[in-house]
Amino acid sequence: ELFHMMAQDMTNGLRCGGASEAEVEAALAALDLDIALFPAQLDRAEAARLEAEAAHAKAHMEKTEQLAAQGSAEEALREAALAVERTRTLAEHAHHAQAPALIMSALARALVFLGSLLSQTGKPAEARDAYAEAVQLYRQTAQSGDAEALSDLALALNNLGAALTVRGQGEDARKATAEAVAMAREACEAEGAPPGPDVANALH
Repeated sequence: ELFHMMAQDMTNGLRCGGASEAEVEAALAALDLDIALFPAQLDRAEAARLEAEAAHAKAHMEKTEQLAAQGSAEEALREAALAVERTRTLAEHAHHAQAPALIMSALARALVFLGSLLSQTGKPAEARDAYAEAVQLYRQTAQSGDAEALSDLALALNNLGAALTVRGQGEDARKATAEAVAMAREACEAEGAPPGPDVANALH
């Protein structure tokens, strides 16, 4: 509950400041890594290694945000790829974390941001692959029925649908978009409130 409130406050602040949805995703990914700590029962050296890996991943995400905000898409793309690589390493050890779902969520968010940058830099096939991987990760976290997880899945599916459309895969794009709408509606029902910007985007 506390994490949800922190994430909501940060999201609202970023949007009020004019941040893009991709930049919001990157900031939330960094927050996920802050909270998903590795417990003391791990070997001290291994715990220290994973915590260092988390710090590197977070630093790359924050650098990606800065570069994207400055309009340096190609440089941001390189940092985003490094953030995904670092977070993927953490995801391989997610079962050791205090909150493994947050590690998976951080990786999915990093992939969504990467997909957005790949789209911006004229790499639609790679963008599609990044979004598709994010969708698979979000499917796992959305099994809890949590409204935020369902909303995340809806957004990733919506982005995947757009990427598939650019690639000329019309039928696959329609399927992804239809599922995005279904997940967005489920998120609204779970939240018991009108759709937020991410969910509304999928519904439209």
